[in-house]
Amino acid sequence: MAKILLLEPSWGGIGHDPQDLEYASCVAKEYADEYADELRNLGHEVIEIEEPYANEANIAIRQQNPDLVWWVGHGEMCITTLQEQDIWISNFNTDFCSLRGVCCQDFNLDILKDTIANALSCVTGKELGKKAVEHGCLAYLGYVDNFIFLGCETQPCPCANEPPEGELPELVRPEIFAKVIRCMHDSNFYFNYSLAQGKTTGEAFNDSIERFNYWINEFENTEPQNDTEAGLLNEAIFVLTHDRDNQALHGRTDIKLGEHPVKRCEDYTTQEECEAAGCYWYDNACHTFPQITIPKEWFIYGSFLLSFIGFVSTSKIR
Repeated sequence: MAKILLLEPSWGGIGHDPQDLEYASCVAKEYADEYADELRNLGHEVIEIEEPYANEANIAIRQQNPDLVWWVGHGEMCITTLQEQDIWISNFNTDFCSLRGVCCQDFNLDILKDTIANALSCVTGKELGKKAVEHGCLAYLGYVDNFIFLGCETQPCPCANEPPEGELPELVRPEIFAKVIRCMHDSNFYFNYSLAQGKTTGEAFNDSIERFNYWINEFENTEPQNDTEAGLLNEAIFVLTHDRDNQALHGRTDIKLGEHPVKRCEDYTTQEECEAAGCYWYDNACHTFPQITIPKEWFIYGSFLLSFIGFVSTSKIR
């Protein structure tokens, strides 16, 4: 059995549209709902964390020990964020530190250790993903440029298969619109789905690329009913091609879900990580079970009892 952890922020923070992350997150919810039974039949457990901040994501990973971590969040080459642009992982980058005041140190790079990561987060595939692999991430799927997607102007914008009336661009068929606003995220998430079917990371990456190609072919062979629909289809093809060509995989290409070592309590080396994972920290080490304390008044009785039992055992041997 493998565990798949989905981190689903819905708000990108100041300077971004409040709904700008919701497109990607809601596609994950769709897939989790749509394929839940199939994933369970394959022996997998799907865990969804909605609107997670960095600390909540860290706790979920340490407690659940997932095989695959998927998240959506704003990013740059040296940083990725979660709810309200809460900084989750970053690596030191001189230019970003001096010009923008971020990426001034390596931060939380080992949180993805022993996991497969799928980052729907702009530009993190350029540098951050490589650093995560250096710190123990088994494989990291990301993008070396911005991840672009299409949506609608009316909020809240639906991501379901059948958008409600009144939310559609004029002159565009509902079934066309439904495909256009989910196809980019669908292609990214197909990496997760292929892994869940037993594919290796390399095979799943190729399946994701082919999913982009599937949608490109679908739209190239769709006969538009008017100029508006033709423009939307052409724009979707452009965006899909951009995202496909900027998708990258770092780390191992031969790993499958469930093949990473289970992290035991004894493997944690700090008190914070130990206790966050539900383990017990004492004697300067992490333990599976709590420390046993014996009341002082029991010591004399305990010594007598042990001596007595020892004496009886010795007598019987004689």
